[in-house]
Amino acid sequence: MAKKKKSHRSRGFTIPLAPIGGLYVGIASPFLANDPVGKLISGDYQGGVKDMAQRLAGQDNNGFRLDILMRTYLPIVLGLLIHKFVGGSLGLNRMLARAKVPFVRV
Repeated sequence: MAKKKKSHRSRGFTIPLAPIGGLYVGIASPFLANDPVGKLISGDYQGGVKDMAQRLAGQDNNGFRLDILMRTYLPIVLGLLIHKFVGGSLGLNRMLARAKVPFVRV
């Protein structure tokens, strides 16, 4: 009778900090006029969601702008690359798991 292999995979919930940070920087960029996160925090949900949708689409009140699109998606892509290469390839996430750090991964 064959033995079952013991799984080393954790069933815990983790939060990847680099992609979440990149998403926050991309959405709440201080260089652009409209701040959707500030509007959401102040309670203007309709205006915050509208500004967030415009930011993700690369639009402003004057129409499509490539600089808005770059300032939105460049931090998101950088966060994903950091998560992939620093956390995965270099083994930082594995080290955090072995140290039993709860919820946090890079």
